[in-house]
Amino acid sequence: MTNPWHTLEVIATRIGDPPVPLIHLTGMCSRWHDPDDRMDQALKALPAKGGLIIDVGALTYSDMDFLRLLFDAKADHTLILVGPLSPTLRHHMHTTGTSELFDVQTTLRAALARLGR
Repeated sequence: MTNPWHTLEVIATRIGDPPVPLIHLTGMCSRWHDPDDRMDQALKALPAKGGLIIDVGALTYSDMDFLRLLFDAKADHTLILVGPLSPTLRHHMHTTGTSELFDVQTTLRAALARLGR
């Protein structure tokens, strides 16, 4: 049986009024744990511009590829992360000096407020 914490679950939906895309992640996000690139596919399915909330609170592990995906998302969207950040994501942001570049909120309500919803 596969341990659910060792796989990646990607749920893409919309939240708020007017609706904003929300991607909720659970488990581990890396090339090893996401060989089908579900996170990348979820990002590519988004509208070209606008707000985006990514809930990383249930993400237990991520690699540098995930950080790259966050930068790709940030380039095209007003990106808000909902945390807490996993120790590995926090470490990658710290070691690359990018922690201050991301808006991290503790709740979905706070993230929606940052986007004016």
